[in-house]
Amino acid sequence: HRDLHTAYRRQRQMCIRDSLLTQQERYVVQLVFWEGLNLAEVSFSTRMKPKRVRELYNSALDKMKAALSDSQGRQSV
Repeated sequence: HRDLHTAYRRQRQMCIRDSLLTQQERYVVQLVFWEGLNLAEVSFSTRMKPKRVRELYNSALDKMKAALSDSQGRQSV
């Protein structure tokens, strides 16, 4: 039962993340977190300018932090 709950929660978190982020933000986050690339490697592999990669990454993190903060605020009410 606990494993099912954990899997369901992870799936829900991924759905929230995917609904919040643009396609480019999702791709940058995937390369950093799942593939283990640093931002310079992401820039090189995607041929995006480093500044753009940084903007996408920071934007994605800000959106995910805000969503997490919102969900924690709702749970404590």
